[in-house]
Amino acid sequence: DMFVDRVSAATGIDVTVLEESEEARLTYLAAREILEANGILEAKNVAVLEIGGGQTILLYIRNGRVTVAQSFHTGALRTHELVESGGGAGARAKGVLKAYATELIDQIQQVIPREKISTLVVMGAGARFAAEHAAAETQGADPRVILAPAAKLAELADRLAPMSAASLVKAHKLTYQDAETVAPAVMSIAQAARILKMREVHI
Repeated sequence: DMFVDRVSAATGIDVTVLEESEEARLTYLAAREILEANGILEAKNVAVLEIGGGQTILLYIRNGRVTVAQSFHTGALRTHELVESGGGAGARAKGVLKAYATELIDQIQQVIPREKISTLVVMGAGARFAAEHAAAETQGADPRVILAPAAKLAELADRLAPMSAASLVKAHKLTYQDAETVAPAVMSIAQAARILKMREVHI
């Protein structure tokens, strides 16, 4: 509250902090048209993940209806900061990132029904990076939705994990802010695909 008051006082802009339920609702509204246009909502059980910097939003859609909407206080930037503070740099970073990503997916599994997920959809800046670097050779008609094989996502995650933010900036022309979050985000996507037994991910 103090931070919001200071921002409002400094900028003259009224700042409203969204409730987690409202964030989830807006996430669904943002994705619904694309999901419907590509027939994804016709799948029986759809999990949608938006991996942000400070949190991850889950939407679980069953037979076209949202049955679970929840936020988890694990995001790509938060994970990067935990890895950095714990000294998980270089080769050791891969194992640490996998552990944090696995913990996040375990939390997600605890709040969704124990049934086979038909389709996994992932959103966010890290997902867009994954779409550019791990896309399948054959794509659907809608360029807004990219299919990424789980195997390619795993390879990309393992390749990015030991790289420093500075190396990622240089190698992939990223901003430093994006470079800090891309490896944790891609690792979370790869682990989600592995644990949820998905052959491909819609991005």
